[in-house]
Amino acid sequence: MTYRSKVAVIFLLGFFLDLINMFIASVAWPAMSHSLQATVAGLAWVNNGYIIGLTLAIPLSAWLTRHLGAKRVFLLSLLVFSLGAVASGFAGSLATLVTWRIVQGAGGGLLIPVGQALAWQLYKPHERARLSAAVMLVGLLAPALSPAAGGFLVETLSWRWVFFASVPLSLITLLLAGCWLKPGKNASGPRPLLRLSLLRDPLLRFAMLIYLCVPGIFIGVSVVSMFWLQTIIGLSPAAAGALMLHFKMQACRTGSGATHSSDFLPRLNFLLFPDQHRIVMGVGAQVIIVVFDDNKITVTTQCVTGIDDASISGRGDCLSFTACDIDTFIPVLRELFDNFAVSRPAPR
Repeated sequence: MTYRSKVAVIFLLGFFLDLINMFIASVAWPAMSHSLQATVAGLAWVNNGYIIGLTLAIPLSAWLTRHLGAKRVFLLSLLVFSLGAVASGFAGSLATLVTWRIVQGAGGGLLIPVGQALAWQLYKPHERARLSAAVMLVGLLAPALSPAAGGFLVETLSWRWVFFASVPLSLITLLLAGCWLKPGKNASGPRPLLRLSLLRDPLLRFAMLIYLCVPGIFIGVSVVSMFWLQTIIGLSPAAAGALMLHFKMQACRTGSGATHSSDFLPRLNFLLFPDQHRIVMGVGAQVIIVVFDDNKITVTTQCVTGIDDASISGRGDCLSFTACDIDTFIPVLRELFDNFAVSRPAPR
């Protein structure tokens, strides 16, 4: 295995750890409520705390990397993440649990930017499409599999194991990172902690607004839905968590009629985007916008892919374009990156 492949594996493991900890705890909320005597509103802070930790740590990643080195920061983030996971599992009150989730999120917030920087610099622009496809695959599978895994752990062991379960993988990633990553040189020269000039980009401001709103909506819906499924409907934690698997399979089935990127790409009107380097950002923003509107998502799916009404079932349409089934979106993403890499002039 080449060095850049090892770095990519470490980055994907860190990305997977970060994602599963955003979703795996959702099925355990009813059990947490009974054990910790917590309210529904209070339990929302179990995930809010993790996102707060992420938000606080991500802006510091570049500054820490310049002063400590990428390898040290990545190893430190894994240690903090593992400590937060273990302490969250042993928490005896909701306040303690939320506090340690913030610590865990702070560790997880450094995994993605530092790992991505390490991996991306080892791949040439025209080679990054394959790595992007792997990232997209992990991004699709982790949210789908983690609720099912969390439900199984809650039903067979305890809700505390939704936090303990990530510790072995984080320690394995820590060991691999310690053995595989090469120590880098610390950058010299003063630089500002935060580059506030980036806020001049309107697309970045819009993305920040989306990031601010979407997690809150998702967490609120998840808390209510998990209580409703397990207390009113009577589903077990494993059955409630496995519902995501059905939606993921439905999303892939819905897009099975549009799996050829050669037929899919010409239907995307790239002229809407004045700058070519913002095409991917625009598509991603549109995906996020339409997720909360059933009518808009159905129309968008039909117009872009040409899928008829019979192929879009009521339970799958909200995730059909948002999940962007693996067979359709990854070739599109690869095509976009390849075209961008070829057409972009080389730096002088």
